[in-house]
Amino acid sequence: NLTRSTMTSGSIMNSFAIMKGGLFRGEMFIDQLDNEICLRYRKAGYLILEHKWVAVEHSVGQNTERLFFKLRVLPSNHSALRRYYIARNRVFMYKKYTLFDIRWVLMDLRGFITETLKILLYEENKAEKIRMTAKGLRDGFKNSMGPIGI
Repeated sequence: NLTRSTMTSGSIMNSFAIMKGGLFRGEMFIDQLDNEICLRYRKAGYLILEHKWVAVEHSVGQNTERLFFKLRVLPSNHSALRRYYIARNRVFMYKKYTLFDIRWVLMDLRGFITETLKILLYEENKAEKIRMTAKGLRDGFKNSMGPIGI
């Protein structure tokens, strides 16, 4: 299936795409690496294909099931430090790829807002996670990439 972006763990990558599009961006550290390389390769003219019958078990955070009325909600319970990188790298992505793929940006932004609401409603250490999210947003707008300077 043709897709906008996919998880790259366990993926097969075209060596010509790597030579033309480059390697993963190390300064992004942990979050948005998969999305960034997929959007960059698509921008270079490559297709991102995902086989619907191949699966790699990969957990994102430490999900705990909660109920929002009768709707099942899965907060990820990422650490405050991880929340920093999530926010910072998303700002980087939105600034870099909005003109290329506004639909991807809007879908991801919706996910980011939903994750933030889950923090406020269900997770522990809310204040610290929101503080680090705000710091990540600020550093993303300032183009401050690489390891965090707390």
